[in-house]
Amino acid sequence: MTTVDIFIAYSHQDLAFKNEFKKFLRPMLREGRISIWDDYDIEAGQEWDAAIKERLYGAGIILLLVSSDSLASDYFYGKEVKVSLERHQKGEAVVVPVILRHCDWENTPLGGLEALPEKGRPVADWADRQDRHDAGWQDVVNRLRRVVETVAQRQAAATARSAQQQRFAAAVEAAGHLFEREQWAEARKAYSDALTLHETGFVPVAALLQQRVADCEQQLDRQARETRKVAFDKTLARADILFAQENWLEALAAYRQAESQQEPDFPATEASRRIGERIAACEAQMRPKAPPKAPKPPKVRVVGHKTPPAHSQAGGGFQWWYYLAIGTLVLVVLLAVWRPWQRNDTPAKGLTPLRREAPAQPTGEEQAFDVAKNTGTIPALAAFLLRFPTHPEAQKLSRDLKNRFDQKLKSAQSFERAEEWALARARYKEALALNPDDKKIQNKLKSLPNK
Repeated sequence: MTTVDIFIAYSHQDLAFKNEFKKFLRPMLREGRISIWDDYDIEAGQEWDAAIKERLYGAGIILLLVSSDSLASDYFYGKEVKVSLERHQKGEAVVVPVILRHCDWENTPLGGLEALPEKGRPVADWADRQDRHDAGWQDVVNRLRRVVETVAQRQAAATARSAQQQRFAAAVEAAGHLFEREQWAEARKAYSDALTLHETGFVPVAALLQQRVADCEQQLDRQARETRKVAFDKTLARADILFAQENWLEALAAYRQAESQQEPDFPATEASRRIGERIAACEAQMRPKAPPKAPKPPKVRVVGHKTPPAHSQAGGGFQWWYYLAIGTLVLVVLLAVWRPWQRNDTPAKGLTPLRREAPAQPTGEEQAFDVAKNTGTIPALAAFLLRFPTHPEAQKLSRDLKNRFDQKLKSAQSFERAEEWALARARYKEALALNPDDKKIQNKLKSLPNK
């Protein structure tokens, strides 16, 4: 239950009315719904003006006991009424005039407020035969209860909003700390929690928190892509090792896994081509080969039986003359072919002999390019381009070698960051094969752990 602080402003000429009124407020005081303060509660030695202002500015309900005496009081009318109306207009407090006796209150700034008792009828007019004002005070208390309930609800809502704002500020502070430490998943959750606590008027605004959530998600996507790229590089390196070991079955499975892990935004054009070639090579190695020819059965030799000589066998003489006739025929054909060629080659008198064109020999540029191309290194292509800078095929090959070198170097550095030393060493060696003069890679290979 929220307790509402009540400040009572009055003229000392109306002290009896004030004391009588406080008796009727006692039940609400015991219920804990209200607390009451007036200038009689100022402690001895306390600055009375400061004490009055402190209570006046802190009260939720200000009761102004109005009479001709209070309106004539400069302090009551000039200070307490003025401050009360200012706070009432700002919504900081509720001002309730309580009309004690007939006076010209309706022509003052208090005339625009709803007064008690009912319709502003003075409490003095509610006197009974014993000259008591019980009916009037009870009417004031009954109506004041409703005001107290309204103010209590307002204060409870304000307290809840204040607590909500404190929780929101704490959530934003925690999210900002996580964001600065680049803990993206935790920061995204913290900003999402802060959004659930956000209300109109809270700072920072909801749009800024939503932007921070989007920033965290973007960073998480980048991290996930880098993780997938490292996994792809590891799989491809493992496949290359298996391929070099001629472990065709496992190499084929690893290359197919790398092919499934590759994403369109990976800068791996050369890797894509190599994966396709290696898959085809593995499949070719795994195809079943033709079975070897069956060996000829060994000749069986009968013991005690001698094979007669060839000339004594039937037809042996025919075979000798047959081979002799074939050789003679071949010799005649060769002579017939050679003689026309010799005649055509010998010019007749008065005729210019035909000149046989020698096969085209490669020029010095083509021979140099073949040497550089077969060497297959960046320095060899660079030396050739110094001599023949406009050679288009050499320019293209040089660019391809540099791209392959950069990709292998990036892959090696990625493995090095992941502490995959064997894979990093293999990649550095591949890069060094393309650029043997690179001292940095040579030093890097010496400094890598042998693990």
